[in-house]
Order: sequence, then C-alpha cells, then structure tokens
Amino acid sequence: MSSYDLILVGSPVWWYTVSTPVMSFLKQADFAGKKVSAFCTHEGGVGKFSPHFKEQAQNAVVLEGLDFYKPRQAEEGEVEKALDLWLSELRGEKNS
Repeated sequence: MSSYDLILVGSPVWWYTVSTPVMSFLKQADFAGKKVSAFCTHEGGVGKFSPHFKEQAQNAVVLEGLDFYKPRQAEEGEVEKALDLWLSELRGEKNS
C-alpha cells in the first residue's frame, strides 16, 4: 500500500458493522499518511459501520464513504452514477 495515496476498502455490512475479515485487515494495516475511504453493501441498514471503520483504520485520514443498498439502486445505471459521483468527490473534482 505504500505507493498509494488513497486506499478504498470494501466490505459487506455484517450485523450492522464492518465484516469480520475486513475488521481484521484494518486492525493489521498501518494507514499512516494515507487517505482511506470505505464502501459497503447492505440490505437495509449500515448500523455502526462508519464509526467502527474509523476506529479501526489506524493513522488514516478517513474520507466519506459510500453504501450500496440494492432496492434503492436497482435501476440500470444507478450504481455507476453513484460510483462516478463518489470517486469525483474523493478526487476533489467539482461536479456540475
């Protein structure tokens, strides 16, 4: 990870928090000097995903994440639109 300035971490939401395998990764990783953002998938609630992610992403500058909720984004092209907007915001681009 040393050659990256921005690291994106994905996880399903398990019991309203970060999944156990991703939580384990976060506990081991050192994000010193890195910007980190999370994306997650869920079927109805993110619960404490974001605060738990922030707690475990040691030494990171945690940026706003993105969640994917299947019923809300089931229409064709909605996921792509959400991703494009989120990635533009992470890069600091202005959207028209």
